[in-house]
Amino acid sequence: MASHDDPTPGHASRVGAYVLVTIVATPSNLGVLALLLAATAFNPTLCTVLAATIVSLPSFVACRRWVWSATERRRGQLLAFWGTSMVNVAASSSAVWCLERAGCSRSTLAVVPTVVYALLWVVRYVVLDRLVFARSRGCGSVAPIR
Repeated sequence: MASHDDPTPGHASRVGAYVLVTIVATPSNLGVLALLLAATAFNPTLCTVLAATIVSLPSFVACRRWVWSATERRRGQLLAFWGTSMVNVAASSSAVWCLERAGCSRSTLAVVPTVVYALLWVVRYVVLDRLVFARSRGCGSVAPIR
């Protein structure tokens, strides 16, 4: 738990901020995906990858600033965050690809990445909190990614 002198938010505050970032990022991702599906001839799998890629950078900035109050610029944080995003992309894309092959409608395919993201949400938070942004919170016992 953070002390009154510590600007780093406590666990409950971090989870709350992570929820708020997710509330913005998830519909943004779904909106970008729907736009790509409607406005391009790209297949749904490529649209999934592009949508997640587009939304990842603003999500990183929001998480870094509001969830973990990180002020140090560390390339490793961006790469690790991007890596967790790409795990989500790979899982979402795989699900979309399988359902696309099974003949599911485009509207069903547009929802799949959101469902997969929700399932991986907790795992991603733990990885980011315990490994990627641990040093930003002053956790000396954890070896953070630099």
